[in-house]
Amino acid sequence: MSEQNDLEQVRRSARQVGDGARLDAPDLSDLAEAVTGMATRLLASGAGGYVSVRDLGTVGGPGVEAVSFARRDGVVGGDSPSWGRFPASPDDATAYVTGLVATGVGGGAHGWRAWRGPAGVGILVCAVGGSAAQAPQLLERALSVPVVAGPNTILRVLHGVLSGTPGAAAAAVELDLVGGTARAASIGDIGVSVVADGVRTAPPTRAGVVGVGSRSPGRRADEVAVRWSRELSVVVHTAGIDPAGPARAPEGSPEHPAFLCARLMQDHRTAGGDACVVAARVGRA
Repeated sequence: MSEQNDLEQVRRSARQVGDGARLDAPDLSDLAEAVTGMATRLLASGAGGYVSVRDLGTVGGPGVEAVSFARRDGVVGGDSPSWGRFPASPDDATAYVTGLVATGVGGGAHGWRAWRGPAGVGILVCAVGGSAAQAPQLLERALSVPVVAGPNTILRVLHGVLSGTPGAAAAAVELDLVGGTARAASIGDIGVSVVADGVRTAPPTRAGVVGVGSRSPGRRADEVAVRWSRELSVVVHTAGIDPAGPARAPEGSPEHPAFLCARLMQDHRTAGGDACVVAARVGRA
């Protein structure tokens, strides 16, 4: 959001997403009102910023989520992220996963994908190399990797999918909602923070590029497994987010995942670069 013309584009995009998610007329009206307010506030502040609208699908849905946040270099007193969900009050206590992507200058592309499996939820975050023309196709190829069990296994499959390309940094997370176990593994410059019952764990990040070299990533020692009984939160971010941001988030923070992603984008995105941040929460209504 930087000029008045962007307001109509945001409204049109929100309507398209809402129609695709089959929102009813009252929810479509509420969504339009919310994104109009978000965009108007960003324009009125002079800061500019971003409005994201997406279909929640099977992880956090059904429904549509709208999030806004200011540009880091334009934040002024009182600026804060905004979030809304349409319909407003579903039962999302089992698992809620959301994420934001911001595009910077230069080559490369960052993105994420989440899916619901028989026992829980999987998350894949990738930051690919390559030219500005090549990177989006490579990212789509990476995020279309077949769903398999276990973060290490996902990274090994991804290594084969990306063989012969510039490759990617990647992190995979598996949340077992039945057994109460979170597993995570990361290759390259992608950070993962897991807070289980108030205790933070940061899985080790192994240097390398998925898809480059003859040795497949995903050794068992690279994967961390954490159990939880009451509540769990997970943050995964690419190098476009200052690692100090997720590290300073308080253990057991009540912040909704959408607010957390927006705050990290607004306050901790490195200037001018691509960025992706994904947050998940389990066990709190």
